[in-house]
Amino acid sequence: MISMKKMLMLLCVFCLSMGLQAQFEVSNYQENWDNIPPEAQKKGFSLQKSILVQMDDDPQLENVLLFGHDLGHYPEFDLFVTYYAIVDNYTHKVKYLQEGNFVYDKYDLTVEDRNNDGRFELYRKYFKDNKYTTNPDGYDLQVINCCDKIEWNANIKTNKRK
Repeated sequence: MISMKKMLMLLCVFCLSMGLQAQFEVSNYQENWDNIPPEAQKKGFSLQKSILVQMDDDPQLENVLLFGHDLGHYPEFDLFVTYYAIVDNYTHKVKYLQEGNFVYDKYDLTVEDRNNDGRFELYRKYFKDNKYTTNPDGYDLQVINCCDKIEWNANIKTNKRK
């Protein structure tokens, strides 16, 4: 029979080995930077989020990419400069590259098929004219929030909504 001391020792070794294995295990998911064409990434921006969805009538999926960087840190919120790109997952050609950049208080990547047509739409949120104000201490963020929808229509179109 195994004594209580040996049992506790085995339990400790088992727990320690599980922790060590977690330190060295490599995730199956790795962001493949080879899938991001150079023309999709603007200088000073890094990939924040991506999602693979069906955006058009082509059977190949599209990679919707959110790029961004920090704009500033405030006591109750952070601000980010972002832009979106849509890249064909098979050919790696850029199908859509947002002109200009948006300011927003989070890295938001909302891609949904709200009209159930089998093609997803990208919903972009941002501050109107990239303008915001705070009080002198950096509290009380005042903005006008806007939302655009990017969807497939013979070529990708932007429909603006407030």
